[in-house]
Amino acid sequence: MNSDIYVWERSHGSLVKILEGPREELGVIEWHPSRPMVVACGLESGCIYTWSIVTPQKWSALAPDFGEVEENVEYVERED
Repeated sequence: MNSDIYVWERSHGSLVKILEGPREELGVIEWHPSRPMVVACGLESGCIYTWSIVTPQKWSALAPDFGEVEENVEYVERED
């Protein structure tokens, strides 16, 4: 059984994303009214499944001189 959720761009008719579903048939599928999130209910188990977008945190908004790095960097603080 394929319980994947296919997300389509209605205006263009193109497939945007395939969300991997559980191993059971899904009942009601709803979009969250204000967040990028989809919720579905499993018909057999009654479990609630959620899919959402992970938004990266933007620390530069809190500290303008904050520099993001691609990997861990060791920092040695200077003694004054």
